[in-house]
Amino acid sequence: MSSLRNSIAAAAACAAATVIIAGSMAGTAEAQIGPARRIEGSPVASEAVRARFVWGDGGNRIIFVNQADEVYFHRVHNNRVDPHIRMRGHTVGHSGDPTEYVIPWGRNEILVVTQRGLVYRHRIRSESVGPAEQIQGAPVGTNGQDPIFMFKVGNRLINVTRQGEVWAHTITRTVAPPTRLGQIAIAAPRQVRHVFNIGRTVYAVSDQGEVYAHDVHPNFGRGRLIQSGSNVLGRPATRFVFILGNNLQAVNEQGSLWAHDISRLMPARGAQAPAE
Repeated sequence: MSSLRNSIAAAAACAAATVIIAGSMAGTAEAQIGPARRIEGSPVASEAVRARFVWGDGGNRIIFVNQADEVYFHRVHNNRVDPHIRMRGHTVGHSGDPTEYVIPWGRNEILVVTQRGLVYRHRIRSESVGPAEQIQGAPVGTNGQDPIFMFKVGNRLINVTRQGEVWAHTITRTVAPPTRLGQIAIAAPRQVRHVFNIGRTVYAVSDQGEVYAHDVHPNFGRGRLIQSGSNVLGRPATRFVFILGNNLQAVNEQGSLWAHDISRLMPARGAQAPAE
């Protein structure tokens, strides 16, 4: 899945997160994420466009949603990024019920969770956003389950709350009630700055630049350290972190884009990729 400020996504208010990483903090790990490499070109999802949620779409397009619920994209060509373009069609969400979170849901869909906990689906066709289609069912992120991160694992919407609990809603034609994943709350001593996932493995980036991996199959596993530090990922100025192709992308306040190779985290060639 794409990175969720993340996480993803994505996924965008993560810099203020009070959630912190679970699992052992001792020891070091062999680096599995490459050093930062600057991608030249136009600024990406900078403060000027008031971006809230950013993710990678395939291998050459970055999509973001701003505070006005408008959807934009950048095309990326090798080591250069094009200026942003607004997608035609609809804004996301629902008038009168502010957007709480936006989650990429496969290649051609996004889900929007509103402050009232309602869930809407938008289909993306090329450079156009379709109208909101409500998915009936249980509310998401309400009743004390205030979200700080949301992302997709399989057909489940994962909600990490401000209390550090991990909940899941199975989404088919309806939204199932939330189920608590394990008993591991994300706990001290590190603050989570970003979350992204590859298949059913969720990665949390701390304010120190450490990266911890948690497996979700079906419960939320204890974190294991895979990288002990980074020059860019944990910095306060890094606003968004997401996957694009075989790279973990980081965007700072000025919209500068930095790529980190994550080939070592990807499924082996010829192996079946885990479900998103």
